[in-house]
Amino acid sequence: MTFSLEQILQLFAIACEPPADYDRPLSHWTARELADEMLKQGIVESISPRHVGRLLAEADLKPHQSQYWLNPPPEPEFDEKVSDICQTYLSAMERAEQGEQTISIDEMTGIQALERKAPAQPMRPGKPERREFEYIRHGTQTLIASFNVVWV
Repeated sequence: MTFSLEQILQLFAIACEPPADYDRPLSHWTARELADEMLKQGIVESISPRHVGRLLAEADLKPHQSQYWLNPPPEPEFDEKVSDICQTYLSAMERAEQGEQTISIDEMTGIQALERKAPAQPMRPGKPERREFEYIRHGTQTLIASFNVVWV
């Protein structure tokens, strides 16, 4: 069975809306629920969930998936802090000529010290290297790095 472009676009439009807008108690659409909704609205006389899945895949639409993301709130003094840091770096050469050092320091905390329970198996033709997913914990480490901004 073939479907018109309008019918396919209606499927895509429904798939891009929350299921709750269609009185469906779902967090995400499934191909079966989308097929059922198209039948309910009279968009098509029949369509299989499998065909709905193929149409969505061709359009690279994935209504069954979600991904977390977060825009952090803007830091009020961010621009001022960036300006201070840039000014420190810009004046580093002048300060070095006066005998002052400018040191940049950063830290990375909470690095897990893990040991695999078994050694990795080397790759073989047609198979990638295999690593044991189980591990032994040896606490955490902190990495602190620093460097002199100007070498005179």
